[in-house]
Amino acid sequence: MKRTIFGILVFATLAFSLPVAGEDIGGWHFIVRFWFAKSDMLLQAVSMYAKQLDNENGNAAFTKMKSFLETSYGTPGSIALKHGDFVISWTKASTTVTLYSNATNNMTIVYEQRTDHEGGKS
Repeated sequence: MKRTIFGILVFATLAFSLPVAGEDIGGWHFIVRFWFAKSDMLLQAVSMYAKQLDNENGNAAFTKMKSFLETSYGTPGSIALKHGDFVISWTKASTTVTLYSNATNNMTIVYEQRTDHEGGKS
């Protein structure tokens, strides 16, 4: 079941990104990377790195993305400051969503399969 949901997320990301490649999508530009486990070559994580951020628009982009993720996933499970970056995480049944940002010119969102939930790997 968890792989089905994760597969749907990946497919939706690909289906959405292919038709609009190279176009400005409401001001968001991301480089998307897919991370596969070495042992079984299954998709383990999807990371999205924001492009075109600078000191002028980075804080507004961080605030907007944090608000979007809170609307989508609720109150974050943890908020920390690590090496100058805010690290905000939402833990769902089979996925952890983490927003990393220095609130100026760097923002990354990572969707990662949880391995500590029931039925997952230990």
